[in-house]
Amino acid sequence: MISAARIRYRAKLVTMGLGVLVPKPRLTVSEHADRYRILSADAGAVEPGKWSTDRVPYLREIQDALGDPKYRRVVFKKSSQVGGSELGLNWFQSVVDQAPAPFLVLWPTETMLKLWSTTQLGPLIRDSEC
Repeated sequence: MISAARIRYRAKLVTMGLGVLVPKPRLTVSEHADRYRILSADAGAVEPGKWSTDRVPYLREIQDALGDPKYRRVVFKKSSQVGGSELGLNWFQSVVDQAPAPFLVLWPTETMLKLWSTTQLGPLIRDSEC
């Protein structure tokens, strides 16, 4: 005779196993950032914690265009310090989580790339739930 605890344990295992087969909901880049992005004090965030696109609403449409396959090119003409790097990190995180594929990041010098990867990309990966 199988105990009630063993039956509950088997039911839980089946539920967990079937949960793996359910696809994640498809999110726009801004929705993904709002759900998963954490700004790190280590990366220099003035307000560390959960990302909120509502704090930078002008980035929403640009982020979402980056994640929309109907656009072949997105141009972001901007001044400095308006969220361009964070937008790029949000896009990167969304692609890696939802549609893993090769992703090329270019910097003018190897030194700048190493600095960015340790100060920006490293904390993004470390603090990311996804």
